[in-house]
Amino acid sequence: MDSLVSQHMLPAVEVGLNALPPQEPKNAPDVSFLRLVENTSSIVQLLEKHFRDYVVPAVGSSPIHADCLHHKKELFQKLQGKLDTGVDRCITSQVGYIRHILNNEQKKSDFRPEDGALAPGFTSACTHATNYLSSQLQHILQCVDGKNLQTCLMELGTRFHRVLLDHLQQYTYTYSGGMVVICDVNEYRKCIKKFKVPVLDLLMEVLHSLCNMLIVAPENLRQIVSEEAHLVITLAVEFVPITMRHATLVCFILFVLFYGIYVCWLYGAVVN
Repeated sequence: MDSLVSQHMLPAVEVGLNALPPQEPKNAPDVSFLRLVENTSSIVQLLEKHFRDYVVPAVGSSPIHADCLHHKKELFQKLQGKLDTGVDRCITSQVGYIRHILNNEQKKSDFRPEDGALAPGFTSACTHATNYLSSQLQHILQCVDGKNLQTCLMELGTRFHRVLLDHLQQYTYTYSGGMVVICDVNEYRKCIKKFKVPVLDLLMEVLHSLCNMLIVAPENLRQIVSEEAHLVITLAVEFVPITMRHATLVCFILFVLFYGIYVCWLYGAVVN
């Protein structure tokens, strides 16, 4: 086992690490490192079975049993650490490419159509981004499993949400443009639902609620903000055990709530 992991598997992973894609690619990144993760995981499962079936019965009652367990744990932890580094870079590259798509294909006019012009549905930038994200989801589902899969999906989903939030804050919107961005966010939300991670669904639900405010008449803004804040609280309470493990989500919900309070105060100050 020591020879296989130290002399073959670890060097192979190092080769994969040296071929990782850039963090901000301008073309769809090569994330074939995930295939390496898949193959490594299969080999590790076979090694675990071999250890249980042959090594443990041979040394189970001897003093070296504990040493064997400790050495196996160290080898696998070292291997897992390198795999985690590679997966993290793959996710960074995937999200970086989505950022590139949005920054280069999204036009200001998408959210400010000319007066009288019929607002289209979702934008071409949205279509490209969601198609790419869906393809990467399928790739991840094929290559990663178990707890690693949940961690990977959570990371990709939260980073995508952060990119999307930053992206949408760059624009100003007309009423028709508000309808367009709602269509876009709804497409993003449907794409994220395929991840089957409840926390990500909550993030996208809150973002969709925020976008709905773009088409609210000023005189109704205070009431809508209050209603949307109530929705956020209701959704958050449902997922408290999960959100406690994800500080990013908690901070985002707090931001939404305080933002709503601020909008109500500002709107009240303007009216008065």
